[in-house]
Amino acid sequence: FIDALGTIFGFISEEVASKMRILIEHQQGVHGKEYTSMRSMINYELTNNVVNFRELPSDRLQSGCRTLLRLHRALRWLQLFLDKLRVSSENDSMPISCAEAYEQSLAKYHSWLVRKAAGIAFLALPVRTDFLKILCLEDNKETKDKLWRAVKLIDRVYNVTQGMYALYNMLELP
Repeated sequence: FIDALGTIFGFISEEVASKMRILIEHQQGVHGKEYTSMRSMINYELTNNVVNFRELPSDRLQSGCRTLLRLHRALRWLQLFLDKLRVSSENDSMPISCAEAYEQSLAKYHSWLVRKAAGIAFLALPVRTDFLKILCLEDNKETKDKLWRAVKLIDRVYNVTQGMYALYNMLELP
């Protein structure tokens, strides 16, 4: 999805790929059996002080909990953006919709510089009809239904992850 938006959004795609590589490294590492589920990962990392609640560790592989949390936050942005795309009309601005989704989800976790860079990247988004073509979608009811199903599926995944992180008081990891 992100790759289809061109090189200006390449940094987002690379960030997601980087975080996925970290999780895979954990799964394939010495303690891989501890990374078979979200619950087992959280329990292992909390029990073994892998998660640092105050600062980012610079001398070792980032924790799976912290990494998954960042992907979780990005998933929220995607959910909000796809929902805005679903309810938007032909004349609605994709840069504004994307920026609103970003402000509602990721912006509070980013520095001023990252927020400004994101805002500039959003301005490069095409108009809605061209955006749908990039995604190989047409502007019709079937597309709105597909987007609605995607939003609902993302919502289920998001809510399970949100609940698990809330249970362990891990929603505000640095």
